[in-house]
Amino acid sequence: MKRTLFVLLVYSSLGSWSRAADAPAPAPAVPITEDLVADPLDTPSAPLAAPEPAAPIEEPPALAADPVPAAREVPRVEIKKDPEPEPPVSEVVESAPLPTATTSGRTNLSTWEFDPDVPLIQRIRPQWGIRIEGSSSAWKGLPNSSIRQIGMGFEFQPRVFQKVGVLGLGVGFGILPVVSSGMTLNTTHVSSIGSLWYLAGTLRYQLKIVRNQWVVPMAAFHFERATYKTKTLASGATTASGLSLGALFLLNAVDPEIAAQSLAEAGLVRSYLFAEFRMLRPTGGALSYEDRALIAGIRLEYE
Repeated sequence: MKRTLFVLLVYSSLGSWSRAADAPAPAPAVPITEDLVADPLDTPSAPLAAPEPAAPIEEPPALAADPVPAAREVPRVEIKKDPEPEPPVSEVVESAPLPTATTSGRTNLSTWEFDPDVPLIQRIRPQWGIRIEGSSSAWKGLPNSSIRQIGMGFEFQPRVFQKVGVLGLGVGFGILPVVSSGMTLNTTHVSSIGSLWYLAGTLRYQLKIVRNQWVVPMAAFHFERATYKTKTLASGATTASGLSLGALFLLNAVDPEIAAQSLAEAGLVRSYLFAEFRMLRPTGGALSYEDRALIAGIRLEYE
């Protein structure tokens, strides 16, 4: 056993020596000097390469639009509303467009025709007048009785003469009831209420210078012819003529709504109460006339 270990030890020593003899000799050491050490700052740097452009972003393909379904027709439902109340007639008349000769046939507008603040009823110039009049004692001449007067008249007022005031030409007629007391017919002198009657003519001027004038002075030349047929006097006629002075009192301002309604429905422009004194001088016949007979009544003026 010992002999075997010794043989292995010798054999391994011999192998190690043979390998060392065969190895090449080491290269001599080279000394390091300053020339051999490279300075990193002196080394030229390579140029930086330009960055590659980014690849374009591809947009996702557009999705096909879904077809819009056809709209289903919905049945219409009518909602009934309460009717709106009609405006007052005065507002309808005042807010109406300005009339012209081509649209409404009106050529009777005053100088305020283009003023929207003036109601239409105050811009119209009426050309027709109607009078209803009466007197308690105008004519006289029958003993123990009074002669009343009830009549009416019509006047034409040309618009061309309405620049300053109103000029009118009219005619009238009426009856002259003969009463003994109150309104009792005096049958001693007459057989009927129409035994005395009269015809009249008038040329009248109204001093109307402002719109919606409350009081309008007036003057007229008046003519009357009374015809009579009595039991105590022979039949005949008496003519009286002379000056008349009085005034008109406007009723439109009392109730403008009724006035506007009257214009819309009947063409009535102005309404007046009037009173005048007639100072007529009779000629011929058996009757006479009071020195200053008071006549009163109502006057209506239309388009």
